[in-house]
Amino acid sequence: MEKVKTFLKKIRFDSRSIPAALFLLCLIAFGVFIPFLGYYWDDWEPVQVLRLYGLPEMWNYFRADRPLSAWTYFVSAPILGTSPWAWQAFAVALRCLTALAMGWSLSRLWPERRRDLVVAAALFAVYPIFMQQGIAVSYHQHWMGFLLYFLSVGCMLQAARRPEKGWLFHLLGVLAAAAHLAIFEYFAGLEVLRPVLLWVLFAHQEKEPRQRLRGALLNWLPYLVVIGGYAVWRLFFVTAQADTNYPTLIFAFFKQPLSTTLHLIQLSAQDLVFFLFTSWYRTLTPELLGDWTPSMILFAAGSVVTALGMVFYLLRLEPAPEDSAGQGSARWVAEAFGVGLAAMALGTLPVWVTDRQAWLPGLFSDRFGLAAMFGASLALAALLRWVTQDWKKFAIIASVLVGLAVGLQLRTANDFRWSWIRQQRVYWQLYWRAPAVEPNTIFFADNTLFPYVYPNFSFNVLYLSGDDPANMGLKFLYLKEALVDDPGFFSENKPYHKTFRNFVFNGFSQDIVLLYYDPPHNSNCLWVLTPEDADNPYLNARMQKALPASGTDRILTEPASALYPPREIFGEEPEPDWCYLYQKASLAKQTGDWERVAALGDQAAEMGIAPDSTEANSPQEWLPFIEGYARTGEWERAAELTLVNSRIDSNYETALCVLWEGLAAEGPRDPAAEGAVARVWQDLECDTRLAARAEALGLSE
Repeated sequence: MEKVKTFLKKIRFDSRSIPAALFLLCLIAFGVFIPFLGYYWDDWEPVQVLRLYGLPEMWNYFRADRPLSAWTYFVSAPILGTSPWAWQAFAVALRCLTALAMGWSLSRLWPERRRDLVVAAALFAVYPIFMQQGIAVSYHQHWMGFLLYFLSVGCMLQAARRPEKGWLFHLLGVLAAAAHLAIFEYFAGLEVLRPVLLWVLFAHQEKEPRQRLRGALLNWLPYLVVIGGYAVWRLFFVTAQADTNYPTLIFAFFKQPLSTTLHLIQLSAQDLVFFLFTSWYRTLTPELLGDWTPSMILFAAGSVVTALGMVFYLLRLEPAPEDSAGQGSARWVAEAFGVGLAAMALGTLPVWVTDRQAWLPGLFSDRFGLAAMFGASLALAALLRWVTQDWKKFAIIASVLVGLAVGLQLRTANDFRWSWIRQQRVYWQLYWRAPAVEPNTIFFADNTLFPYVYPNFSFNVLYLSGDDPANMGLKFLYLKEALVDDPGFFSENKPYHKTFRNFVFNGFSQDIVLLYYDPPHNSNCLWVLTPEDADNPYLNARMQKALPASGTDRILTEPASALYPPREIFGEEPEPDWCYLYQKASLAKQTGDWERVAALGDQAAEMGIAPDSTEANSPQEWLPFIEGYARTGEWERAAELTLVNSRIDSNYETALCVLWEGLAAEGPRDPAAEGAVARVWQDLECDTRLAARAEALGLSE
């Protein structure tokens, strides 16, 4: 044991170890789930462009509101293709490089604060403000923009520190600034931070206030030209289809200056408190301590190991030569905290003037705090340094925070993993049920099929849907969206037109496929609903309104191409399970192939699947098999399946009676059929149920 202690005490880390330490931190926090993540939210739109139309079409995709933004795809897409894991790895690498670039750029300002800046960079890498790392394709642009911003700032500060080669660093800095602004406006507010950083830099050189101001303005001037040119270009030469970033509060200020100012103060105060303090609440909530599932234990272990490794590394990290005596902490705390507050305010100001906030609940609101992560991590590091004073205490507390943040990031990544699993299940099940669909079909659902996703574009990637963005083949909508705008949307065949960027969809309100997916509550598998499902007890009023328009006429029974679904995106086709059998039976029912339906039911029995098994306990999913057995003469088996399902969920008894009423009305039957019908009719009290149904529908005499 003594030898181990002696060995550990001899370990020392110098500045060359910092990149490896940050990459290891990012690998633990974000890299574990890389092979298991897919596409989410806005990822599907560029994936559709790349898959269906090719890389040159990216210019048209961004042309409406961010016409130069496509350049990042021209750099990355030829290498990454449309492989989900490649984009995930790329986004994690960019996030880590951004943290490293942040530390490097600030080391131009505070070269003697190496260890403090490592803490700030580590906090930045895992800071619990932004929790959407899994959305890799869309957010690769954000990380690339942030990376370029820090490289630009570092070059600017280096130029100011070393005037003899200043022109070269300024040139590189200006190019990096132009490149990040060409992507989008997310970090435009941080451009105004440059004179603050330069002022601090020149203060270290003990220049007079007038000299500091002159030096700051002269070194900022090239970047001021860039941001000024960018502002003119965005305001007067770029016209977006819908201006979602309209500066509401700027124009409100001229009408009501006092109330608008107070409102802006409120917005900023709430977000600043969230950035520095309450965003950390999610890292250790009370319910986590009661949820000791195997996965939660693993995430907790990852959090603890990270914290222990971090504190060991920090305590063995050599200080910069200029800080060997630990001098100047008070001054650095004041400067770093001030710069951090300024960075948070300036970084988020473009969001606040649009009357939006980062702290508000919402699936994607935290992206508005992305630019503030820089200032928050720096200010928090300074605040902890001020509170602890001692380096060892500071390292321990900072390491605990980093460990807690890693645990949160791991849990969030696992949520993204489950979303991708759910997506793959739905997409493959839909393909089994509908190998192809007619062009201009609208998919509808009333519930969220899977978290972190609005599957508007994924269906166009799933199917062979055409090679013209001006005639996008398929569309997805939530029922609530359609019915709120037009309560009579499904009552007649109304034209539906939608434009998004360079995509155009034209269809009709009755050319729909209605989807339902809600495991483990009411369904095990994806349901493609038709008017025959009107007696399903779990369909709400909106779905009942849409049912008459949803039929099987939009579903084609043969796949359009063997290349779809694209395996490099959706993964290999899963092995047949219950949902495969159910979807194939529903497709066979559509074509009237009852022998196929019965054979699939037999296959389920051979696999040990029954109505009372966990994978198939929804009576809705046994309806095709009940009908298939009846229509192939296996009446007793159909009756037995019916009665077992009625006991599993009595809410389906009316739907089962309706099914048997249809079977009984189709002509002469043999004694076995008569006996099965009588058995079901008596056990389910179908006369009473059908009479009540008719009365509810206004069909009774």
